[in-house]
Amino acid sequence: MINMKKRIFAVLMATILATVLTVPAIAAETPSIRVSSYKGSTLEVGERSGLIIGPSGTDK
Repeated sequence: MINMKKRIFAVLMATILATVLTVPAIAAETPSIRVSSYKGSTLEVGERSGLIIGPSGTDK
């Protein structure tokens, strides 16, 4: 009887742990960002350019 209680408890705890670890990953929505450069997508060695970082998509 004690062995059965331990098994039920272990299954219950594993289910709770799996649920707790899965729900935040599903609920967390990462915002999309856009990264670009003033001089384009390629630079020569030693050349510098400023970065443009902002939201992507229609939500600005």
